Amino acid sequence: MPRPPIYEMAPHTGRSARLISKLYGYRSPKEFVAELPENARVADIGAGNSNLGRVAAGLRPDIQWTNIDIQYDDFYPSLRERSKAPDNVSYVAADILHSCLQAGSLDLIVSNAALPFIIMTDEVLAMRALYSMRESLKTDGRMILGKGIVNGALFRKKDGAVHATAQEFDEDPEKVLRELTVRK
Repeated sequence: MPRPPIYEMAPHTGRSARLISKLYGYRSPKEFVAELPENARVADIGAGNSNLGRVAAGLRPDIQWTNIDIQYDDFYPSLRERSKAPDNVSYVAADILHSCLQAGSLDLIVSNAALPFIIMTDEVLAMRALYSMRESLKTDGRMILGKGIVNGALFRKKDGAVHATAQEFDEDPEKVLRELTVRK
């Protein structure tokens, strides 16, 4: 068997399921999945290896977890990483800026760092991504959007992510963008 690329062997610091759960305001992945409705459909935008998705889907076989990342191809995440995921996890190579999700199909969207990277490029594109995410949510769906990894202190703050229901977004989409761009 060929040796995995060097980047596959490097530790993925700051992206464990436990750490991402804390960033999103939960004490653990178990607490995170306890809030999901039965048979929830979840998408992780800019998911990378999505350690949280793999753990969450393992804890809750009733949910469907879709990892979406523009970088996915035959080599990333590797077959080794994909093989660790339960059957209720899927990987989709797509760009959230192009409405890659079915309208009204999701209970929850999570995204750790994708939006902060888009915001650094162009706030108009970030708003377009937010509208695309909102379009895919059910009327009672919600979003948990990380403010990105800007420094170690972020993980000690309870407000490391923006939580918004579909209704809250509909009432004031600009507020969600403002909350994502505020650095404390």
